[in-house]
Amino acid sequence: MKHIIAFIALSLCASSPAYAAFKAGRAGGEDGGEGCLTEAKAQQARKAYEQVLADDKAGRTKQAYDGVLRVNTLCIVGGSPTGRYGPEEDRLAAIRRKSGGKLGEEAENKGGLAEAHKYFSENHYGIAADRVEMKIATARPDDFETMSKAIYGFRRTREYLNGLDMNALRKINPHDRDAIARRGFAPDWFEILLTERDPRLKAIAGYLDKLEAIATKNGEKFLSDEDRIFSARKSSLTAQRETLKEIEKAQKWFGLSRQEKRANDRAVKRGDTLLADGSRSSLQLAISYYDLSRHNSDGNIKKVREKARHLGDAHLKKGEKKIAAEYYQIAGLSDKADKLEAAREAEEQKVEAKRQQQFKKDQKSLEKELGL
Repeated sequence: MKHIIAFIALSLCASSPAYAAFKAGRAGGEDGGEGCLTEAKAQQARKAYEQVLADDKAGRTKQAYDGVLRVNTLCIVGGSPTGRYGPEEDRLAAIRRKSGGKLGEEAENKGGLAEAHKYFSENHYGIAADRVEMKIATARPDDFETMSKAIYGFRRTREYLNGLDMNALRKINPHDRDAIARRGFAPDWFEILLTERDPRLKAIAGYLDKLEAIATKNGEKFLSDEDRIFSARKSSLTAQRETLKEIEKAQKWFGLSRQEKRANDRAVKRGDTLLADGSRSSLQLAISYYDLSRHNSDGNIKKVREKARHLGDAHLKKGEKKIAAEYYQIAGLSDKADKLEAAREAEEQKVEAKRQQQFKKDQKSLEKELGL
């Protein structure tokens, strides 16, 4: 009996305008994966759709923008089970994009750059999104993460746009949604992509020039700081003894403009200076600079270890085992250094034992002289 009643109810509503949509049983909007299983849901979708139209007409931009997502477009009349957009879906997409653009402009004018970027990028305003990304980056020119995010983001976009086969894409009818979808593009922004591509590439080129110039300037600042700090070592015992952090920072900034060689060369130069000095602390530090340089670091470090080995041999001949062991450690001869250090410690223990023995002997002699 229940099945008969259900069949009669379904037959009665089959002639209604909304039934044409929900009979496909497809999902969308707030209904998630449930689809149009009842006429009530189809009517609810139609009501939500009409509310979006009313909000858009009345200038309620945010309500219209949010309302689009609440419409189950597969339930409204015009929703097509074949996958083609109906007129209602086209209208909703247009309202969503128009509202998103307006909300993005409002947020940008108020200084809400992150919010503006979200609206622009989500609604395929590529040129506007890039403009806001540039504002975000230039507002914090000393912040590496912000700057690098913008630079690498622009480079990825440029690579993508340059990789498009524009000759083939321009042959596609912008109104043929199936043809567009077969090429892997969303029909509602395909024509926008074609229109924006060239001016967007031109704008990105200018943005990258400016951002890379800022990155280069920041790298030069850290190299200037490094030079001042390193030079101060000669005149002050309390000065900072190494400048590895300054060179590392310069490397990062120069890397954004593909000029990291300037920082790498500075690291090699410092390594050469310390290698010529030859002291244990200088040789150890020279290895760190060469390692940082990323340029023939293995060959340069090998020179340091060779010099440390020769100096270790020279001090060993002088009987300076402690100094020799430290040089051997720098030379990478840890086993030899450990054995030498152990032998030195054993000798010191023998000397100390002999000294203690002599001390006790002298103490007894003194006590005897004093009659104690």
